[in-house]
Amino acid sequence: MLWTLLYSVFWGMSLACAHALSPAFQIKLPPINSSLTRFSVAVHTSRTQLLAPDYSDTFRVVSDALMLPLDMRAHSDEDDIFAAVANGSVQAIVSSGSTYMCMAYQFGVTPVASMIALADGEPSPYVAGAIVVRSDDTTITDLPSLVGKSIACAGLTHLAGCQSQWLVLHDAGLDLFQIARAVLYGADSLTILSDVAAGSVDVGFVAAGQLEQLGAVGKIDADQLRLLNPQTVGYPYSRSTPLYPGRLVSLSPGVDVRTLAVTEETLLGILPNSSAARTGQYSSFTTPDDYSQVHNLQADIGYVYQNGSCLDGHHILDRLSCPPGQHRGSGACADALFVCPQEYTCVCSPCIPDTRSRFGNLTLLQFVAVVILPSLVLLFVVGTAFHLFYRVNEISFDSLGIDSEHPIVVGTSSCGRVLRGRYLGLDVCVKRACRNLGHISNVFDRDAPHEASASCMPFNILYHIVGHLRLKRNLWLANKRVIMRHDNIVECLGISRGPTGNDVLVVNRWMAVGSLHDLLGNITFYVGTQLTMSILKHVAEGLEFLHGMGFYGKDLDSQHLLLDDNYTCHIGTSVPKRSCAPRAKLRLAPELLRGGIPTAQSDVYSYGCFMYEILFRAEPYEGEDIDSVISCILDTDADTPKRPVMTTKRRSSLVSALGSPLQGLMLSCWAPDPGQRPTLGSLLHILQEMSPVGGLADRLLSERHVNQDLLRRLFPVDDVREALQRKETVPILEHPAITICFANVVGYTNVYSGLHPRDVVGMLDAMYKGLDSLLQKHNLFKVETVGDVFFCCGNLLNDQPDHVAAITRFALEALNLTTSCHMPDVGGEQIMLRIGVHSGPVVSTVVGNPQTNPRYCLFGDTVNIASRMESSSEPGRIQCSEHTAALLAVTELWNRVRKRPGRQEIKGKGLMKTHWVLSDVDLDVERLQKRFIDRLHPRSSHASMDILTV
Repeated sequence: MLWTLLYSVFWGMSLACAHALSPAFQIKLPPINSSLTRFSVAVHTSRTQLLAPDYSDTFRVVSDALMLPLDMRAHSDEDDIFAAVANGSVQAIVSSGSTYMCMAYQFGVTPVASMIALADGEPSPYVAGAIVVRSDDTTITDLPSLVGKSIACAGLTHLAGCQSQWLVLHDAGLDLFQIARAVLYGADSLTILSDVAAGSVDVGFVAAGQLEQLGAVGKIDADQLRLLNPQTVGYPYSRSTPLYPGRLVSLSPGVDVRTLAVTEETLLGILPNSSAARTGQYSSFTTPDDYSQVHNLQADIGYVYQNGSCLDGHHILDRLSCPPGQHRGSGACADALFVCPQEYTCVCSPCIPDTRSRFGNLTLLQFVAVVILPSLVLLFVVGTAFHLFYRVNEISFDSLGIDSEHPIVVGTSSCGRVLRGRYLGLDVCVKRACRNLGHISNVFDRDAPHEASASCMPFNILYHIVGHLRLKRNLWLANKRVIMRHDNIVECLGISRGPTGNDVLVVNRWMAVGSLHDLLGNITFYVGTQLTMSILKHVAEGLEFLHGMGFYGKDLDSQHLLLDDNYTCHIGTSVPKRSCAPRAKLRLAPELLRGGIPTAQSDVYSYGCFMYEILFRAEPYEGEDIDSVISCILDTDADTPKRPVMTTKRRSSLVSALGSPLQGLMLSCWAPDPGQRPTLGSLLHILQEMSPVGGLADRLLSERHVNQDLLRRLFPVDDVREALQRKETVPILEHPAITICFANVVGYTNVYSGLHPRDVVGMLDAMYKGLDSLLQKHNLFKVETVGDVFFCCGNLLNDQPDHVAAITRFALEALNLTTSCHMPDVGGEQIMLRIGVHSGPVVSTVVGNPQTNPRYCLFGDTVNIASRMESSSEPGRIQCSEHTAALLAVTELWNRVRKRPGRQEIKGKGLMKTHWVLSDVDLDVERLQKRFIDRLHPRSSHASMDILTV
């Protein structure tokens, strides 16, 4: 044991020193505690004939370091590799991420190194899938159009050749085996693409880049093919699926630690320009990537068991569940119309229509089990769903903020008082949906509450039963109002049972201006042309929506039309029904007065009465006897039907301004024959053409919208903006993870000291407008600009998972933007930015007087560190903290991050490790420096992973 320990220490020290030695002086160490006689490598590939030039030179370097002969084996079948790992006949495995995750859960293989392959000549650690169709196939335009098509792929277990595309279909609500006419697998990419181009197969699943590579060498005509669901960002080739980690090398569980260390050290030391890398068609190896997203993919498409191990590729269909009305068939193509080509293995529509009898030859017990019990369960489920349906929008009366002793009464309705309350920070009005169902009065009654009178016990019980049934019915009817969502329908937030539990209350959004009836009755309020035409169009649009919902017979009395603070008219949310009020009958069409049912044409007649009320600011037939008016309306023998008198006492200026067209439109709504009345669509078209341009009301409404947009830009958080509008205390909001960027103009004081202030303002305005456009491009938020400092952040307003990468891309593009900005008045000097980035938690709120000078600010140590990252940066460069660098390492910008030498003195924080984010200019300089150093001092393969610090 002592000799083994000393020998291991000696071996470890020698291996650590081997980096500094040239290949001629490196020590070849014999195997320790290892019974290996050869180094066997299994490669999972569909191109067995190209195995030698792809991987032999790579693993020969490993076998030489292990002093063991090399044994290379190619396996096109995944089952062969699993068998080799199970019996211990293989030490290393080269496979895709999908195969690795299956072996990791089943055998516990150890990842050694991930391969950085060459994609279009550039190193990339990712792979992706492509969905390829013919260019002239107009029947396939999107993912749903793949239904009923034949789909060819390399193999059901291939990550980029089937499973990634399979997941894209799954996320779109489609299942590969349920939608495809036939699934063909087992051929290589060239065969698949050739068959798609020839039309023998409709769709091909291949790895991203295969179309471009085979087209470049002339094996296929790439112009005949196109990609479905194309994506290009983050990968050199066009792709149809997300990016996933590529191929990697893993070792069997029985391999000793020394072999693992030497294999890892050798693979990570291979230079990108070495012969092993060039013949292997890859750039280099890196430490193992995170392949958990590959396992998530496999779980989503049902390729794994509950314990995490993968299905056998031949038994994937065993877990297929058929849609309703279908059952599992053989899936073979022998009896199908589709003929499977010789190169493939095919699965044709494994689910077939279920034509079997459901109740034939059933015993009584079977009939009960198959029919009666499921029917009872279904009835229970439907009853429960119905019960939840009318409860889903119920609001507790206690949460409405109504004082029962001193309520705020804002009006009355046919069912009692209308009270004002407050729910979840919103002003609301609450009223009964129907008359009081109980015999206990409450705050919604017009009169003072009174106690219930005594009654006989049996009648009291019967009364409660009937009242409960009526309550349930009215709750269900009231819920119809909640589902109606339209800009010209009063928004119903929910329903409530009232203080006694026997009432059905409707909770509506508060309309600040109030009813149109009150507005028209206020003779001091001028209802201008633009406002009148807007109200006419709003009511017509709301009425058209109700007709689309199947509701007719809406009472268009001005008391039921409400206006919000933008003077937008909304129709009340009461269930459309024929009003029984005596004066309301004067608005009904003649066919309704004769006992007919409400229709769209009868509502157009009522709309004409509404037009009369707003144009003449008077009730139809005002001052006339109701009964005599109704008799005249129903008189069919009269030469001229009875209609309201066109009075000029309070006539709107709109009538005189537009004259007969608007008045003629109103008269056409009163046509005795319903078929001669205009439709709502034609009404809206005519009103749109008649709408005047300009006017005081139009300008007031436009200015209000401009102010709202300005407030939304200055205070983007809804809670903050609404609190300011209500003049309430602004809440302090917590943001657990955002990324902050500070950008500073270098030498601002010295450079601009010789310029006129107008020139300084013009230059900064031009630069900040360019930066603002970059913010909009990357969905970021500008906190403020103070002189020469630009302060912005990501992930503040909405969920932005890639906020670190988005801020970094903004910073890189900001540097590129300023390279084109020059100052001719000071010798054409170029503007230079100094940028700092940091990620972490902050809190936000508004400071200052909310009525005079409010400012939206961020607070927290994250802001201070981000500012220090900028102040300690260098001109034309981006410095980030160590935490931000770690977050960038898992994005597509990982190759731009370099550690800054030493530790930086950060004010208030002491010494900190920081990193540079290389711009395009920095990357060019780095490449030149590497090339110059490589020519002076050629490095060995063991020093290949050293990264030059810029």
